[in-house]
Amino acid sequence: MAKRSFKSNCHGQVLVVTALLVALLLLSTAIYVIEVGKNVPEAQQVEGTSFAVYKTSFRSALISALANVTGGGDRNVLSADLSALKATILAHSYKAMLTIEYSIQNSAPYSDGFWISWGTNGKGVSSVSSSFDLSASGLSGSSELQFALNVTSALEYSGTYMRLADNAKQVTLTIKVLNEGTPALAQNFTVYLDHDGTTSTVDWVEITSPNVVDFGNGTYRVSFVEDTAERTSPVIVSLLCQDKRGILIGAEATCALTG
Repeated sequence: MAKRSFKSNCHGQVLVVTALLVALLLLSTAIYVIEVGKNVPEAQQVEGTSFAVYKTSFRSALISALANVTGGGDRNVLSADLSALKATILAHSYKAMLTIEYSIQNSAPYSDGFWISWGTNGKGVSSVSSSFDLSASGLSGSSELQFALNVTSALEYSGTYMRLADNAKQVTLTIKVLNEGTPALAQNFTVYLDHDGTTSTVDWVEITSPNVVDFGNGTYRVSFVEDTAERTSPVIVSLLCQDKRGILIGAEATCALTG
């Protein structure tokens, strides 16, 4: 997919802070439950309930890092976020001796935990993956949990167009947005048209006011009218989608002539 300069924002950094705050809130709740639940065995509260809290917190950290990187951030953010979250959890572990180890996915197609593939066939993937090993021991026993987390946002779309007067084209895109393979909602779409229909030249035109129809099930229809350089120029579209988690996914596609 051709490189374009997308405006980055602080959304990824906000998610990092939010993930850490959520982790602290959940951990505080777990600690409160332990203190007031004197008739409940300590091991069940510390080693069972907290593990679920930790898993949720690590998942939030992965979402935050992927949103950051797809928005133009440095790939080192994943390691930094997980390290910070690990330190936060260990600093608030009072009732058990806790150890946390994690391994960022580096097997193909992942690199530094990320797999970002924005293709030219109408399909795009933004993904992050890491595995975790948690163990806790206390007066009432010990437990261990090993798990892998994968966050994947995907985009699939196809396009058609009709020739209008002169060089104008009416373009319609049918789009599917997926989170972990299931239909998901989008926050917004940014659409570009290759003005001369040749991807070797950098002449992408941003469509300023596309018409977006949300079918409520992860499927969208985006339509617009725009001129190309020639009446017979191919219609090549580049689509950038931001899902509800703040993760960006992009892809290009060549639209089919229907009239």
